[in-house]
Amino acid sequence: MSEERTVSQPAERRPAPSRIAALTVEQGLREMEAGKLSSEQWTQACLERIASRNPVVKAWVYVNADKALERARLVDREGRRQRLDGVPLGLKDIIDTADMPTELGDPEIFPGRRPAEDAAVTRLMRELGVSTPDIEARIDAYEAAGKTAIALADGQRVLLLAAVADTLKASSAAAVADLHRLGVRTLMLTGDNTRAAQAVAAQAGIDEARGDLLPQDKLDAVEAKLDPALRVGMVGDGINDAPALARADIGFAMGAAGTGTAIETADVALMDDDLRKIGTFVRLSRATHRILTQNIVLALGIKAVFLVLAMAGQATLWMAVFADVGASLLVVANGLRLLRAGRHQAS
Repeated sequence: MSEERTVSQPAERRPAPSRIAALTVEQGLREMEAGKLSSEQWTQACLERIASRNPVVKAWVYVNADKALERARLVDREGRRQRLDGVPLGLKDIIDTADMPTELGDPEIFPGRRPAEDAAVTRLMRELGVSTPDIEARIDAYEAAGKTAIALADGQRVLLLAAVADTLKASSAAAVADLHRLGVRTLMLTGDNTRAAQAVAAQAGIDEARGDLLPQDKLDAVEAKLDPALRVGMVGDGINDAPALARADIGFAMGAAGTGTAIETADVALMDDDLRKIGTFVRLSRATHRILTQNIVLALGIKAVFLVLAMAGQATLWMAVFADVGASLLVVANGLRLLRAGRHQAS
């Protein structure tokens, strides 16, 4: 009678995810060169690292992660080794073809790419060696007029210099003026150049404007305004606004033109993109708060009066009915006043 024996093969020893995450870029590349770390594992770690930079990068990683990991698996199957001075092989073939945002400029993972704060037109032209005093003067003139400059160069000289500017919506100034009447101070946060932001803010009547901001800068600006005695609202439509929308006491997203990330992050979506609706929202919110306070005081007051009468022996059955059902009807009737307030705001 033969005895069957099962011989178990030793399991492949893979580095723990926590240990991979703790590696520096240089350590990770050295372990890959030594064959202790696969390209797929290291690519995954790099994706997680750059995804934590801001929502723009996180969105790029979400779209391109599968492609990068598939490329890394192919690298592993081919047995290719990672050079210490190179981009992670899983990302190498997609960083220039997948519209990689400048915010991915992690100098360790992507040597040679600069972060977004170094991407201004003038600074970039200086780096390329195509800037001249005349060109910089024209760019300054465009920005002073509230425009954003765009330069087209061939690596040797500037071929075209153009300027674009946002057109102020007719309702924007009215919306800002309405907020001022409600006692709301306004601050504009934008990634456009500072002078363009200030020009638009002056046209719209905005109290303060800050330009050249990254998503983290917008978040920092909102956090600086937070105060237990105040309420901070943030209005945005892009993925760059998502962190600030989430951090504000209340976030407003532009529903028609806004990105899905902004709409999902915000507390309120303005479906027709009319900024004047923000003033309407503030008025309705204040009216709702006022009526809720009235209803609470009314309901508790009626019951308190009935309790005193009952303790004095003066309460009747009809008084009890009024204190219960009657108080409920009064609260509902008072709440219906919000419908009239809503129609008044809409008109």
